[in-house]
Amino acid sequence: MGSDRLILSRASPSAGWRTAGAPSCWWPPASARAWPRSAARCPEPRRSKGRSPPKTEEYCDRYGCSRTHVGRPSGLDDNVVSFAGAYARAIWRKGNVQLGGQSFGDVTFGVLGETQSFGGNAGGPNFGLIKTAATQDAEIRPTFLGQTPFSSLAFDFRDLARPVLELAEADRSIASSHVGLIDLRSFGAGVEYYAVELRALLVDGVDILPDAKGVVGILDTGTTGLALPRDLFVAFDAVKRATAQQVGIRAAGNVEARIGSDVTLHLRRGRVEGLGGVSVDVVTPLEEDAGSVFLRAEMADARRGQPTERPLVVFLGLAFLLGLRVEIDTVKKHAAFLT
Repeated sequence: MGSDRLILSRASPSAGWRTAGAPSCWWPPASARAWPRSAARCPEPRRSKGRSPPKTEEYCDRYGCSRTHVGRPSGLDDNVVSFAGAYARAIWRKGNVQLGGQSFGDVTFGVLGETQSFGGNAGGPNFGLIKTAATQDAEIRPTFLGQTPFSSLAFDFRDLARPVLELAEADRSIASSHVGLIDLRSFGAGVEYYAVELRALLVDGVDILPDAKGVVGILDTGTTGLALPRDLFVAFDAVKRATAQQVGIRAAGNVEARIGSDVTLHLRRGRVEGLGGVSVDVVTPLEEDAGSVFLRAEMADARRGQPTERPLVVFLGLAFLLGLRVEIDTVKKHAAFLT
């Protein structure tokens, strides 16, 4: 690799990643979290009941495609991976990966087969720009960043016409203050998510966080808006309904997430012109208190009959990060937010 820094933007024609032997299959930077170690395979998606499959070209342009035989065998077993919308079987391969014009040799990556079932879960550990994974978990695969020299990353959403992903070998932060990251592997998570302590979660000025239990927020550009444990979702809905009776439904549901000592993130409301006029203020409930973050550890607890106290997990998605540059250092374990 020739550079200690890699900058990718949607406007760059070389911003996708390619695997050797599959020049027509690449992963476009449509979403900052869409830079995982997995790609969908190229054939036309099979029709599912009630769903019309997208055209292959459209699907691959958006999500990235590959062939199941690309590269060579990695020696790792196939497994089923979870992401927000579905579950799919992954075939793990090894080969040369090109990203933004730079080549990374001998990288383990996954090729997803057809969707096995719709309705996945948040926090799928085999997706995302994660640096560090728990080596003792047999279901966790090598991360992309963990196979590169990069230790810091930045997502710049200040210009939505040209969002930027920046990877670097050393801390290049230009921020004067930082928020510490919490390593959830100590609670049984399979990877080191970019999690921060959530001091308050205000809905129309009312803090809905419980006093008795710790709550962390995972910074996740792959989540559209806000994903909440069910009890917090019920609290959110109750406050929003009460506010709507006074000011109307369109003015209700404003959310502020307070993290660190002086950082407040706001849920972007209404249509976003830079994203084609779509709205990103989507608030959804999680099936479990932490989605899939602690799933395997919780299953192990159930087998032993020894439940473990763990924090509630909130997913702070893209709607909180629009208009910001988010910098993450995986060595110093901190994040920064710049306007």
